[in-house]
Amino acid sequence: MDRRTFTTLALASVATLALAPAAQAQEFGSAELIAAAKSEGKLVYYTANFAEIEQQVIKAFNKRFPEIKVEMVRAPGGQLITRVKTEAAAGKLIADVVDHSDRALMQPLEDLFQDYAPPNAADYDPHALISPKYWPRATIAWSIAYNTELVKDPPKSWMDLTKPQYDKLIGQVFAQSGGTTWTRIMFERQVLGEDYWAKQAATHPVLYPSGARRPMRWCAARSRSRRCSTT
Repeated sequence: MDRRTFTTLALASVATLALAPAAQAQEFGSAELIAAAKSEGKLVYYTANFAEIEQQVIKAFNKRFPEIKVEMVRAPGGQLITRVKTEAAAGKLIADVVDHSDRALMQPLEDLFQDYAPPNAADYDPHALISPKYWPRATIAWSIAYNTELVKDPPKSWMDLTKPQYDKLIGQVFAQSGGTTWTRIMFERQVLGEDYWAKQAATHPVLYPSGARRPMRWCAARSRSRRCSTT
């Protein structure tokens, strides 16, 4: 299949569905480009984002292009980068579109992807762009979440998460999972203090490899502890 043709259409669809107004969302490309993409019939989509959210994007994509099958591969950020590097080194990179949360990890892979501009390119803040191959599609934020049915005295600040009362009640995503998590980790070190990690470790948090598989942070009851690219 002509990956360059199909990838162009695929990224146009993902970018415009995520960011563009309704009128612009129909501007996927020329009739010739769309016909060529339909003839290929398949799109391989790598993402580090929430699978549930991406299923909604795929559903919207297929409303416009029911002839095109989307095969999604979802993995935590660090694992996704490793997969892309490994496949590329073997000359077998099968992804048409790569959606990742860390531009710093993606930038060294720039030569693997083609230049592209979505239909709404003029609407992007130039400061958010690092390459004509990478286009932002989301702004990521970290917050504290908790189960209101189980936690009656919830944490009100990041420092509260170091209190003994939350021992074994915190779910945490570790730093190696990706760029957004690394940003949070450095915020903790630089703003909350170099001893913050040790204080939080004393609460025995449950560690997860990705925020897209568990809530980014949550407090639970003890019984329940338990070839184009977007960046």
